[in-house]
Amino acid sequence: MSEPRESDETRAFWSAARRVLERGTVGAFVGVIEAVEALGEEPMRTLSNVLDACGVKGPSGQLMAVELAERLQAIRGGDPAAIEPSSDEGKDASRIAFATLQERSRVCAAQIAQALLATEWRPPIDDPLATLARSRALWNFARFDLENDEALAQIVDRGSLEDWRALYALLAEPGDAAERLRARVERILFAVPTGHPWFWLAALASLGHCADPAREPKVDPGDADL
Repeated sequence: MSEPRESDETRAFWSAARRVLERGTVGAFVGVIEAVEALGEEPMRTLSNVLDACGVKGPSGQLMAVELAERLQAIRGGDPAAIEPSSDEGKDASRIAFATLQERSRVCAAQIAQALLATEWRPPIDDPLATLARSRALWNFARFDLENDEALAQIVDRGSLEDWRALYALLAEPGDAAERLRARVERILFAVPTGHPWFWLAALASLGHCADPAREPKVDPGDADL
């Protein structure tokens, strides 16, 4: 994996991010969580700037930020970070510690997804629907219809980062329409294999729409081109 150009302020974050993706140990998870928590007085603005400044790819060839949010959101009891000691007393303590780590990990995943997608810290998208209508992910559609679940699934699965930011802008709007859209995206993630479902669950969680953590989304082993 290539080294991103980084300032002293963000070195710890990228170092911890690489360890999560390459090793997935307890220390790696805790390290990236603490690195995000230590990003200054305005951590979300700083994190957004950090992610915008570096388009480095992770081990699978996707944006490292997407892979990192996925890994943090998807942490499970079978992960290397969740290995339990042999004694019963140690197992009880380990389960409690892992539950805490899992909760903190998912909060961190939501922060990373929000920092990558939200417009609070970057120029707003004037017309998200127009952006989505131009998406190359919709190559088989004559026109874009937001109410079409197949088109929405293709944006979630194969959209560009610009497409994803436009969709996130629509998901973040107030009102019933956005709430229904968030519910549709969640339903798609559990019904249709997509490339980055854990990332999108983290993005939805950043908007207050949290799916049942016991459920696992359908995963397409193919890679989306960001």
